[in-house]
Amino acid sequence: MSRYGILLLAFLLIACGKQAEVAPVSNSLLDGLVAYYPLNGDVLDVSVNKRHGMLANGSFAPGHAGNALVFSSVQSSAAEAPVGLLKQVCTISFWVNKTDPTKSSSIWTNQFIRDEKIAGTTTTSTYGFRFGSNAGDSYYSLALQLGVLSNFYVNIPFTPNIWEFYVVQFAQTSGITMGADVTVYKNGVQLLKQSMAPVFLNALESSAVNRLGVGEGKLDEVGVWTRALTQDEIMQLYKKGF
Repeated sequence: MSRYGILLLAFLLIACGKQAEVAPVSNSLLDGLVAYYPLNGDVLDVSVNKRHGMLANGSFAPGHAGNALVFSSVQSSAAEAPVGLLKQVCTISFWVNKTDPTKSSSIWTNQFIRDEKIAGTTTTSTYGFRFGSNAGDSYYSLALQLGVLSNFYVNIPFTPNIWEFYVVQFAQTSGITMGADVTVYKNGVQLLKQSMAPVFLNALESSAVNRLGVGEGKLDEVGVWTRALTQDEIMQLYKKGF
């Protein structure tokens, strides 16, 4: 090859290298992302929103990816995320490992309690959202609670001492009859999709603090979106993460 040809080839290689270096990377998972907590030794939100959480009673240990949040107290949450993360149309995702099935574990709780008078009697009512399990259960319960009048529960089986990936989506449906759907994925596969009254979704937008980890277990890679993720996006999160 001539000296001119060598110089031309070198120029093209440099130009192509620079072009590849500055090429933007498209990631649809960033669309509608409210917060993402890798939980690698802190409760920092690595999204552009910087909605950082606070470490309360938890610690950190090797997890599914890097470190994970460890919780082992039935009295207080391991960490807390800011209020207002969950909306009527939202997706939450997380990796969880229940290391002792004989103990209770509340993975995510956003609930508030107030006294109400019903038929002249004062009753303590619970409003909000909870994903967790009771001591000895072989399943997690997904619960939306609206006081003493109505509650919505779905049971999802789990395997102890194994890291498992869950995605929970809430969304209003459109049409002549307004409704709402809750969809649950485990390890990238849809487990269930169930209709419920749209009033249940109002419980998501409470002013209660998001409590992460109460009881016993490990939690990792927590994400929140203001939209429903696609099946491909959920599978990407399960296989590769961001």
